[in-house]
Amino acid sequence: MVWNKERISKIRIWKQILDYTIEMAKALNKKYLRLYTFEIWNSEVQVFYERNMDLGEYYYNEKEHKDIFEGKPKIFSVSLCDEEVELWNNKFINISEDEDSHEKSILMMKEDGIID
Repeated sequence: MVWNKERISKIRIWKQILDYTIEMAKALNKKYLRLYTFEIWNSEVQVFYERNMDLGEYYYNEKEHKDIFEGKPKIFSVSLCDEEVELWNNKFINISEDEDSHEKSILMMKEDGIID
């Protein structure tokens, strides 16, 4: 892994975002924070999460991910209380619905000229 100013800058930003997200979850009285990532799109930040979260586990549920042929989803978790975080154990989270919403929002942003 090459350490340069750009990489260090990314890590600082990721840390700020993670700390802010943790504070938001605590303010909502959540016990745990879980982040869904995908190794193809999020491989670089997964290394950061492995160092800054309590645990990471690959996620597979037969009800989801029917069109995924490459890579694996991974959930990172951190405890926000005195309890140890438990494994997610592939419980259904309906991430496919979120993927559909994400695709719709991408199309809307393209239509509005926000992204190319």
